[in-house]
Formats: sequence, structure tokens, C-alpha cells
Amino acid sequence: MTALVATDPEISSQFKLAIAISGFYDLGTYALINVRTTEDNDTIKRRRAPKDYTDNITQTILVVHGDANGDKTTLVNRADTQSFIDNALNRKKDMHYKFLSGMAHKDTAEASETWEFAKPFIDTLKDQ
Repeated sequence: MTALVATDPEISSQFKLAIAISGFYDLGTYALINVRTTEDNDTIKRRRAPKDYTDNITQTILVVHGDANGDKTTLVNRADTQSFIDNALNRKKDMHYKFLSGMAHKDTAEASETWEFAKPFIDTLKDQ
């Protein structure tokens, strides 16, 4: 959800910080099945592949992802995460990321390393 919001040009500017923890960056056919449409418009494309719309990011974005699944083709995978990060960095976006070694999708949201990584960014926003 975070990647979808951060790459939506109508919503992105509403936030100062986005934190994506083990997010989806290319939903592919999964989205087509769940959106239940074959219409190929920009909204559906954004839902499928926020990694391709990083030019719309307007805020600081933090990405936290485990590496236990490696680059397997799963809904949440490191290859798509890396593509999202690389695309944002290539577009000079304020992108920060942390891979948590040995952790899978379910572990990263509860990891103390996730909070330790995000807290300094959150603290800087308190005074703004």
C-alpha cells in the first residue's frame, strides 16, 4: 500500500514520509485477478507496478525488506524491491533502505531494526 500511495501523483504530496515494510512493488497478474479488470489504463498500471512510477515520489521514503526469500518470484520479493529502490535513486528521490538479513516478510514489521532505522526520520518530522 505504501508504494502505491508514494507513487500516486494525486496522493504522494500529502505525506512527508513513507515507510514501506516488505511491500509489493510489482503485482503483475495478481493485481489483474484481484482488480478484476482487463482495462489497461494508468491507474491499473500503477496498481500493478509502483516500481515503474517512482518519478511520482515527492517525500522521503524508507524501505525495509528481509532477504530470507532471496530473489524468488513471490508477491513480496527482493528483486522487485531492489528495482523500486534503484528506480527511485536513479530519479534522485530521497530514498533510504535497509535489508534485514535472514528475515522473511512476516519478520520485518516486528523487527527492532525496523524501528531503529525509521525512528530518526520520524523524529525529524516532529519539529516540522
